[in-house]
This record gives sequence, C-alpha cells and structure tokens, in this order.
Amino acid sequence: MYHFLEHQIADSSNDDPALYEQFMKKIERGDKIEADDWMPEEYRTTLIKLISMHGISEIMGALPEKEWVPKAPSLERKLAIMAKVQDEMGHGQLLLRVTEDLMKPYARNRQHLMEDLLSGRLKFHNVFHMPTYTCRCGHCWLARGRSGNYFANKHA
Repeated sequence: MYHFLEHQIADSSNDDPALYEQFMKKIERGDKIEADDWMPEEYRTTLIKLISMHGISEIMGALPEKEWVPKAPSLERKLAIMAKVQDEMGHGQLLLRVTEDLMKPYARNRQHLMEDLLSGRLKFHNVFHMPTYTCRCGHCWLARGRSGNYFANKHA
C-alpha cells in the first residue's frame, strides 16, 4: 500500500528531536498543523493513508447512490439524491486535495494516488457496495430509511 511511503516510514527514526519536541508542543497547545508544516514522517504518512482512504471512500460511496436518481419517484426526490451525490463527491475532492498537499514533500500528487488505487495499493472502505432492497409496493424506492428521511420507507 502506498509504495512511495514504505521507505519514508523506515526513515522516520531520522526525525530531528528538537523539531519533534516543537511539533508536540504545538499539538499540546491545540495549534493547527498545516500540510506544509514540519511533522514526523510517521505522522505525515499516517495522515496520507487515512485521509486518502476517506476521500476515495467518499467518492466510491457516491457512485452507487447516483444509480438511484432515475428510479426516484418525483423530481423533488431526484434533486435530493443528486444533491447528496454532489455533496459526497465534493467531500472526496476536498479530502484528496488535503492528501495532495501532504504528499508534496514526496514529490507525489493526485495522479500517483489514482495509480495506487487502480493497482490495489491504495485501499478504501468498502461499506458502500451492498445491495439495497426496496418494498414491492412500488412506493418505497429505498430500503427502510437507510438513506435518510427523504427516502424512508413509508411502511416502516
């Protein structure tokens, strides 16, 4: 996973103790840590892994939701599900921008993330690829409230 990070984690013992102490004091004070701030290698690589997984999961989670747009029973519900899909895609894009900023010291960018995703080295949380069941009455187009109040099964 994340082939370019493997050697960075091994080199994390080279972190400057004085910089590490300053970094920890910033955290203790509750200061914000920016992507271009100095941080321990293990901290940076862990952030890259977690935030990129979250970003990819947001985007992957929106993909099956978009399939419900043509199945929505009204224009209002079509608009609601489209807004939800757009929000999820936007969350993913923002998270990937943060990841991209964190990867700058390694001379890596979003293209490298996509290569890692397509090769299987980058993981995403796969809770989004489950079947969604509907009621046979024709009025319930999503499973019992799984996607929020707009789409709740009225027979629940």
